[in-house]
Amino acid sequence: MKMKPAMPLPFEAESIKAEIQIAMQAAKSPAEYATIASQYEKLIAAVPWVLSNYYELCKVYGKAEQYEAAKTNCEFFRKNSTSVKASNDALNFISKLNREIKNEADFYAEMSAGKVFKDCGECLDLVVIPSGSFEMGSTKGEGDEIPVHPVTLDLFALGKTEVTQGQWRTVMGSNHKSFGGCGDDCPVEITTLSWNDAELFIEKLNTLTGQQYRLPSESEWEYACKAGGQHEYCGSDNLDEVGWHDANSNGSSHPAGLKQANSFGLYDMSGNVWEWVADSGHEDYLGAPNDGSVRHGEFDHLWRVLRGGAWNINSYRARSAFRLRCIPKFPMHFGFRVARDLAITRLASL
Repeated sequence: MKMKPAMPLPFEAESIKAEIQIAMQAAKSPAEYATIASQYEKLIAAVPWVLSNYYELCKVYGKAEQYEAAKTNCEFFRKNSTSVKASNDALNFISKLNREIKNEADFYAEMSAGKVFKDCGECLDLVVIPSGSFEMGSTKGEGDEIPVHPVTLDLFALGKTEVTQGQWRTVMGSNHKSFGGCGDDCPVEITTLSWNDAELFIEKLNTLTGQQYRLPSESEWEYACKAGGQHEYCGSDNLDEVGWHDANSNGSSHPAGLKQANSFGLYDMSGNVWEWVADSGHEDYLGAPNDGSVRHGEFDHLWRVLRGGAWNINSYRARSAFRLRCIPKFPMHFGFRVARDLAITRLASL
């Protein structure tokens, strides 16, 4: 591309540049820098002969963590710049981008979907849940399962099983006062386990490991349950294959992981014990987030959500879309599994 000599910027370009300067002062997140990058694209379309804009756009794309787009603009700038210093600066920035691209590729190769890993020798088994989209809810169930709506989620990790009694003791230092005789491999199914107790366990686990575990959001739970399918239950249309419920449990919970896993490699998402999630209870999905985040609101202190059914619950309530709302302090045959984010550690600030 032949560059034109410098000339006064037209009014449109001056206006866009002023907007960019204001936005750059406040930008902190990759998403905010991505928005600024789109403004730079408009600026370049208005004045394509201003070569410095390509280098500035390169750096903004770097902050937006869109490294290939950043390289494209840096390489264009370097090839057309008449300044040796500016060309070398761009080349050095391209080297940083290449390192980030390799780091990102290594991360996703290591954190492949379905991989099972631990953060420490005695930590809980976690399964890598791939990023993706799904339709949350159902038109075949209760009124709180609608409207069915699309949700898109980032990569995250989820417990391979529900937290077991043995894992509880390892983290908390003692058995819970109401543990039964099922054994260490049975899920925490404490008749006095509330949502608040689950949060206390996670707080202690974070202190011990230095990680940031949490309860999954409701949409993360349903996405992981469905595992890319449309089964009635988590991994099958036959509940007996994947879960313990009132018709096959013989009146008690069972050790984790005895039934068939779903396609993501998760066990007991249907049946065995109800699982607390992080969201507060709402009467429907109107206004629900579509990005996998936790839904908070005025009901946080009144209602929390449980999913998956339990050993003493019928098959209807073990459906992948069924929701149970309960007060956070109310204990029954409730358990939980942990989640945590999987974030790339960036090598440098670009």
